[in-house]
Amino acid sequence: MQKITGKQIKDVVAGDGIVKDANENLKVNVNTNRLKIVNDIVDLVTGSMVEVYRNATQSIPSSSNYTKVQFNSKVVDSLNEFDISTNYRFTATKAGRFLVTCTVGFSSMKGYRGIALYKNGSTTNKIVGHGDDTQLLASNNTIQQLNFSHTIDLDIGDYIEIWVRQQDSGNINIDANTTRLTITQLIIL
Repeated sequence: MQKITGKQIKDVVAGDGIVKDANENLKVNVNTNRLKIVNDIVDLVTGSMVEVYRNATQSIPSSSNYTKVQFNSKVVDSLNEFDISTNYRFTATKAGRFLVTCTVGFSSMKGYRGIALYKNGSTTNKIVGHGDDTQLLASNNTIQQLNFSHTIDLDIGDYIEIWVRQQDSGNINIDANTTRLTITQLIIL
């Protein structure tokens, strides 16, 4: 938090929820949950910003079941909400609406591939699919990326995870260079 001094207040222009009375005193009329004022200290409330990735390949078994992606390295985690060592999940410390963007690169692409967003242990979104299952049929051997972006509402303590599946003749790896997850809080509730 940063305390705003009298000199700084005189330089503030009225508007955006700040009004001046007849004596040039500032009054704050804020209709947002991103600004908090306590004892003349103004604090901009920040939301979540997370970017995590795989720093090595992860083997995914050939199965109709999904396997959790173990994101084990951080680029940024503004509120320390992502566990990269045990549960490999994001747990919200503030309620709000979040934008989740994920890319998973598979090292071999023969057979079916799927990616799913789980909230509190249950599937909330799967990509590229048909029927009740989300699958992608690939016919070549190049690295193929599955991507998605999804907005999701979370309460404090809710958690999200990324799970993938593949059905081929054996295990394949997800790529360390392309498997990334970003989570940005759009609205703080």
